[in-house]
Amino acid sequence: MYDHEPSKILVVDDEIANQNLLRTILEYEGYEVHVAGNGSDALALVPELKPDLVLLDVMMPNMTGYEVTSRLKEHAQFRRIPIVIVTALADDASRIQGLDAGAEDFVIKPFNRRELSARIRNLLRLKHYSDRLHADNARLSDYDALTGLPNRSQFHRAVDGACTGCSGSGVRGALLLIDIDNFRSVNEAFGHALGSKVIQEVGRRLTAALSGNALVARLGGDEFGVLAEGGEAVIAECATLSARALESPLELGDLELFVTAGLGLARFPVDGTDYGTLIRNAETAMYRAKSDGRGSSMAFSSTMLSDSQERLIIAGQLRHAIERNELSLAYQPKVDLAAFRIVGCEALLRWNNAKLGFVSPARFIPVAEDTGLIAGIGSWVVEQACRQSLRWQDELGTFLRVAVNISPYQFRRAELEQEIAEILQRTGLESRYLEVEVTESGTMRDLERSVAKLKALRALGVTLSMDDFGTGHSSLAYLQKFPLQYLKIDRSFVAGVAVCRESQTIARTIIALGHGLGLTVVAEGIEDEAQKSFLRDEGCDEAQGYLFARPLPAAEFAAYVRDAQARAAQTSPAP
Repeated sequence: MYDHEPSKILVVDDEIANQNLLRTILEYEGYEVHVAGNGSDALALVPELKPDLVLLDVMMPNMTGYEVTSRLKEHAQFRRIPIVIVTALADDASRIQGLDAGAEDFVIKPFNRRELSARIRNLLRLKHYSDRLHADNARLSDYDALTGLPNRSQFHRAVDGACTGCSGSGVRGALLLIDIDNFRSVNEAFGHALGSKVIQEVGRRLTAALSGNALVARLGGDEFGVLAEGGEAVIAECATLSARALESPLELGDLELFVTAGLGLARFPVDGTDYGTLIRNAETAMYRAKSDGRGSSMAFSSTMLSDSQERLIIAGQLRHAIERNELSLAYQPKVDLAAFRIVGCEALLRWNNAKLGFVSPARFIPVAEDTGLIAGIGSWVVEQACRQSLRWQDELGTFLRVAVNISPYQFRRAELEQEIAEILQRTGLESRYLEVEVTESGTMRDLERSVAKLKALRALGVTLSMDDFGTGHSSLAYLQKFPLQYLKIDRSFVAGVAVCRESQTIARTIIALGHGLGLTVVAEGIEDEAQKSFLRDEGCDEAQGYLFARPLPAAEFAAYVRDAQARAAQTSPAP
């Protein structure tokens, strides 16, 4: 047979002679046989015995075989047991009645021994395959198909199980939530196939690092959960091991990829005693960690606000940010890669609130977009950048192009061109020294309208740049129609140009495309000499990034320019 142990068959018949005959035949075939003399006894025996098959007579006292069949098939735990009715009733109506009740097969008395054996063997074979399929489906319903790790439903049960009976102030364990930083850019840059490999490798590393100490699960997308049971020392060790698991680059064929993740944790029972509460609090901590930068981790505390509460408070405070003078601009230099001279800067928004402290743009910009506050804030940014550019012209005796980011919400507004024209007139800045950066995704929603709007902005004399190029779905045909002067290579591609062949190919392609369209190509996010050397050698025109300078307050930026001018004067040949 198909199992190591003999299959169990329950014979239900009120006649002793039939019981003995069937027992003899079936035991000879190697089955384990059990007998019940009536339907009531059979129903009482099935839950304990869990037979693999039931041979059932029809005509019995107090309960017919049809009734027994119906009763068994009503229960989910018994309905997969095959039932063979053994009866002398050979008419069609009797067979149909048995099939309607749920029986799988019929054997007519007097039966042929070989036929009976074949029917039983076939039904047990089918049950074997059905049981295996059922077990596989049950396993699949609890495990993630991509990584083989426990999935969200199994993790949910495990967390609730660990929390059972938890009360008081002592720490019994924690739920850790791990979310890969900026995973979307991996899919956009390299495709979903490689993104899946990244998910698999991250899951493998977390499992290896935490083996024996915690349960690791994939909760969906680029999110993993860890259940650590124990005190503070165990929880801290799990958090540390999780971070260390991602320290070395992921080797995926010829590609080496550095991956970081945000980690938030919630302890039980102090932060919650059920899965729903713990996952919500861990998520709050994780998002707070992400706002602190890549690869950060944070433990939930009762002082943290839920995301919805936080967004409401941010929106309320942000409405008054301009009138309270809480907003400021930082300026990151843009450098000519061939001449190594400063040619401009990008103005970046900062917010320091009296109640919330310094709020990361990653936290407040989405709120400003969702609430429409970005319109007023965006106009403020443009005007402040224009006024600062004029001040630098007086202080430094040089003209520097200052770039401002226009959000998709701002770009869609019909008033944008008029507002910028009024700001230029009001401040007196020559329009060519204002660079308007639009995003690829923001211009792709309505291409015809975007072309018209960009032409209207260009008619004002401002410089136009497309930011984050390569992360969206630009149509080359429309890119040719856009009156751009600058094309910026997104930092997700720049990050890998020193080590990744795919990133190098993408960067070369963008540089060639930009130059082919007569555009100046700018790389953002340069952090080391290897990246700078590659991009310079490939003909990239300008760059910005921490290798040159972090975003600086206006006064520090002016000092940075003066130092650069002094160095340039010292190295210039004498006339």
